[in-house]
Amino acid sequence: MTIQNPDFKWYSKRSKEISLSPRCPIASAELCPRYYASYWLLGKEGITTEISDKDQLRLERKWKPFAPVVAEEDVGMTRSGDRFTSISGLCPEVAFEVFGYFVSGLYRYADEIDHDLAHERLGAQGVNGSDYRWQWSAVTPRHYTECREYSIYSEVSSGKRRKAR
Repeated sequence: MTIQNPDFKWYSKRSKEISLSPRCPIASAELCPRYYASYWLLGKEGITTEISDKDQLRLERKWKPFAPVVAEEDVGMTRSGDRFTSISGLCPEVAFEVFGYFVSGLYRYADEIDHDLAHERLGAQGVNGSDYRWQWSAVTPRHYTECREYSIYSEVSSGKRRKAR
């Protein structure tokens, strides 16, 4: 079984294969609600700096009509005590900027025993230190073209409109 390490090399290769830019063209809080929601949650949780109250109010108003109707569609985090155990629904561009991998989900090892056993196994296999498994039990690799928001907002933000058949 080949483990995919969702680093920049992987991401840019996928972009090149489909003849698109190496990074998401709508990766901005002004152009994508998932990008905004990802940074909002990470700021609220103290992982990144918080979005200013003024910008938050403006962007909340802008994206409110497009808010997910069920929690499973939104960016979410689970915690155990004072540390998070998983994050799901992230914008892969934000995940790369903050955590170093193009993913929509990050999942920690259940406990120190699992963490230590994984490190022992990875070391014995000679796995490179940049492999996500040194830090995360599992991840959900995601290219920006797999984001629903890219499909919806990329044409709107570029000014292109699809022609109806």
